[in-house]
Amino acid sequence: MERPEIYTDNYNSLEEWIELRKRNEEFVYPQFFVPFREWMKDIEQKSDMEIKELLRILLQPYTLGVDTVDTYEFYKEYVQDKVNKEKNLQTYELCMNQLKYNERIYRIKNKQEAWEGLTWVLPLLNINPMKALKALGMYFDAECIYMPDDRIYGISDAMDIIEEKYIKSASDKNAYIFSLTLREFEILIAILYEALGYKVNLTKATRDGGKDIIAEINENERKEKVFVECKLYKTCELKKETVRALGYTMLSEEATRAVIFTSGYATKALKEMDTRIQIFDMEEMILLLNANLGERWYADFERLKSNFMKEMS
Repeated sequence: MERPEIYTDNYNSLEEWIELRKRNEEFVYPQFFVPFREWMKDIEQKSDMEIKELLRILLQPYTLGVDTVDTYEFYKEYVQDKVNKEKNLQTYELCMNQLKYNERIYRIKNKQEAWEGLTWVLPLLNINPMKALKALGMYFDAECIYMPDDRIYGISDAMDIIEEKYIKSASDKNAYIFSLTLREFEILIAILYEALGYKVNLTKATRDGGKDIIAEINENERKEKVFVECKLYKTCELKKETVRALGYTMLSEEATRAVIFTSGYATKALKEMDTRIQIFDMEEMILLLNANLGERWYADFERLKSNFMKEMS
């Protein structure tokens, strides 16, 4: 595999690179982002422990020479020379403001690492990985204007790894969903909507009028009444009659919108049939479950189901 000239040649695999970074006894480059994107192809096969070990490297706190010599020391020396104030007041005030208000400069001045550690997102990965992604995204938005390339690449790698391992991962989850009874499938989706912040009402097992779950939210400017229908098919294609019937129900009962979760197949045309009705197939459903209930939601379903039924009783 071709190696960029600036990379060190003291490793030949991702495992060797990780070991060098953990020991921290000799220089290795890159330090804070994954050396080759090709090495991330088998991320889904890595264990939870291995993935978190890699993420700790990417998200650890650190300071680069550019942060001290080229940034902090430059600003400090510039404002200490009062002649600069007379020569270029605008530049002088810019440097002064950086020393006063830039959080990275403040940390360096107080002998802290320039770039804060972000490993505190790791406990979220098995509970709600979407929150971990959002947290990293917010950090990136706040700091990216000052970030060195290594930090940008590292944050990007970490987000890609989290998405691949904890959100996109399907493994045996399809088979698990097929093992559920229809009522358990409805409970699973109801639990998902609770995690999304909705108050849910699971309708009776029969004569639900085309809706298995009523999900409502009324917070500030967000007000919704959503009808949710759950279709547990093993081979069947979702029918347009199902979509049409749900459309009539939501119209007659004044729902804001409707959603169908199906383990079967839904054509592109069917998904676009009614703009008020969103259809999630198996792949999309698993993405939502992973993102909001954690990658191992299936292993925790019995506990989640028990808690949900207690709340409903």
